[in-house]
Amino acid sequence: MRWVLALLLWAAPARAAPDARVVSLNVCTDQLLALLAPEQIAALSVLSRDPALSVVAEQSARLPVVRADAEAVLRLTPTLVLAGPYGAQSTLAALERRGVPVMRLGLPESFGAIRT
Repeated sequence: MRWVLALLLWAAPARAAPDARVVSLNVCTDQLLALLAPEQIAALSVLSRDPALSVVAEQSARLPVVRADAEAVLRLTPTLVLAGPYGAQSTLAALERRGVPVMRLGLPESFGAIRT
């Protein structure tokens, strides 16, 4: 799974460097980011701290979180924003208009895709 995030970060227009500042606005991307590249976290979604929703809730309690609004995200000066296919669409559009790279990850459609 580490290669997935590495590929995502490599594919970002900013060519994410070791000092990349990645914001996640989706509980699924929160978990990927927290497990695969915790050193690059600028902030996770507030849902990352909910143990009923997130397997990284305990780890997330020590990490910064952000609301899914453009102003809050822009204050963090992210080099990449990770999001899911649903939710926060107006925020993501506003971020893209400001030149912030946004990567929307799709949902896996099978158990094989989940494993991958």
